[in-house]
Amino acid sequence: KTAQSKINIKWTSNKILHKRKKIYRGSGPDTEPLLPVAAIVIVELPPTPSKFHYIFNLRDLSRISAGLCLTSPEYYKTPELFVRVWRNEFIRVICDRLINEEDENLMFEHIAKSVETHFPDHAEYALRSPLLFGDFRNAIHEDETRMYEDLLDYEAVYSLFQEVNSI
Repeated sequence: KTAQSKINIKWTSNKILHKRKKIYRGSGPDTEPLLPVAAIVIVELPPTPSKFHYIFNLRDLSRISAGLCLTSPEYYKTPELFVRVWRNEFIRVICDRLINEEDENLMFEHIAKSVETHFPDHAEYALRSPLLFGDFRNAIHEDETRMYEDLLDYEAVYSLFQEVNSI
């Protein structure tokens, strides 16, 4: 990447999340250390004839930022929660498009390394699996605001589905 491209990526992501940090009263984590992972995608996973859809750009970064903007300061009070939702959005937008295990593992390694380097106190929580987010935990209560949140594990999701199906 050129220096100008890096500046554009940094500027764009900061602008998108700037208002979000104000909502969090400045306590939202700095996502700048996570930007190199986005740059790695472009460098290490270029389009090829068999991977012609590996075209990653600022639109993908804006999709990740849009997912982060679904968060609520009432729920995402700690950096590890925010880093975890960033990881979810990155995997949802970028890694879900990868077509083989080798490429997925490459990105998972880069994500883990970045989180462990820049958020060492929160890495264990942010990197745990499974990674399940949704806004349907309180969907059965139409009067409540639906909140995008970590659904924890498959057992919790199963219980949630059982509750919804019993209505």
